[in-house]
Amino acid sequence: MLLASASAPAPPAEANVETLPVTNSNLTTAEPVSRFTILVLKSNQVYEVTKYRVDGGTLQFQRADGTPGSVATANVDWRKTSELTEKVQSVDLPSAPSQTH
Repeated sequence: MLLASASAPAPPAEANVETLPVTNSNLTTAEPVSRFTILVLKSNQVYEVTKYRVDGGTLQFQRADGTPGSVATANVDWRKTSELTEKVQSVDLPSAPSQTH
């Protein structure tokens, strides 16, 4: 193990990494989820999705716990999906410090 000298600068902190809470207790990976999408179906089912793609009329996705899934794109509530995903991501972003003069 190498030790840095007292005069060496500390390595830069990873400022771009977000660690978001995941409510699923079956999560098996130790890696933090940096971004996810809140997928809302017209049936009001909600999924935390880390990866997704549209293939024809089907949305294939991977949930935060790694479970794959798919749903017809016609069953996705795109407006609620966008609104909830934006809300979650904006809450988890650090706010800029306010300056007072």
